[in-house]
Amino acid sequence: MVAELVFVCGNLYPYNLGGAEVFNYYLMRSMAADCKVTCINTKTDLKKDGIIHQKINAPFLIALLFPFMVALSLIAKKDKD
Repeated sequence: MVAELVFVCGNLYPYNLGGAEVFNYYLMRSMAADCKVTCINTKTDLKKDGIIHQKINAPFLIALLFPFMVALSLIAKKDKD
């Protein structure tokens, strides 16, 4: 059985440059060699460097709705598996 990790990131390197974004990107990339890594974010929905990016379309009130949208996304992903 392959371990699966899900990261929730507002933005991620290279779309946003900062200490936490760069750290999270390289952490996920290093973990992708040993397990399935999914990143839920607002910028991209492609597979890159072994990381599966799942995009959540950002509404106008993203700061208020992002946690709710992540919860719905995780529930939908669980139902799909």
